Order: sequence, then C-alpha cells, then structure tokens
Amino acid sequence: MPSPLTRVPPLVRAREAGGYAYLLAWVETRAGLRARITWVEQYREEPYQWRWEVAEVPATRVTQMAGQSYQGVPRERRVSD
Repeated sequence: MPSPLTRVPPLVRAREAGGYAYLLAWVETRAGLRARITWVEQYREEPYQWRWEVAEVPATRVTQMAGQSYQGVPRERRVSD
C-alpha cells in the first residue's frame, strides 16, 4: 500500500532550530508574515530519544535554500492576531 505522505515540506535555515527546519506553512497575521517550522531534537537526558519541536517565527528569520520548492507551502490567514 502506498504511503499517504505525498510530499516532504521544504527545508529552510532557522536559528531557532539550530540549523535546518521544515517549513510547514506561511501564516499571515496583522503583525506580519510568519513561518511555522518544525525540526527534530535529541533529549539531553536520554540521548536515544527524539522529539519534534514546532515554532512560529517571523518570516524574516528563516532563510530559503537553493534547490527547495516553496510553491506548495500552505498559506494561512490569522485575523485574531
């Protein structure tokens, strides 16, 4: 049976992630455009366990990378911010 996962989000560089992160969405807010990103980190206390981190940061704090396609990244509008 084929995987329901049809594509992997594009990579960006982000200081919050300590390097590379996946770009999940562009989020339009009243305060400006934000980027929702995710990355994997190891627990310091238990080095064989991993966790996913997710953050929303100003779009200016992520750097797009050559060779990645950003056309399919979802755009969300948040009017409550």
